Amino acid sequence: MFLEIDGVYRYDAAKVRSAHDWCLASTKKALVEGHDVVVSNTFVKLWELHRYVELGFKFQIFELNLNWPNIHGVSEDKIKIMAEAWQELPSGWMCSIPMS
Repeated sequence: MFLEIDGVYRYDAAKVRSAHDWCLASTKKALVEGHDVVVSNTFVKLWELHRYVELGFKFQIFELNLNWPNIHGVSEDKIKIMAEAWQELPSGWMCSIPMS
């Protein structure tokens, strides 16, 4: 949503950090206001996810095992590096949903 301009998604690598910070702040605001929240993102490293856990709200994590289209223009080499850097979630954190 942060990277949408006039309702059209426009990926900008220079704004990714700001987009993640905005997402975290928006999530916290909505949770404080009593809303349910779904954060759909690629969390490769635990520290990326831990920022949400630290908000202190009850949560569930769903890992979707499916090949999604690459709408960001990320190279196959970079995707491979991200896959190799994947950190497993601590037991009890995740509800895994295999999808076909």
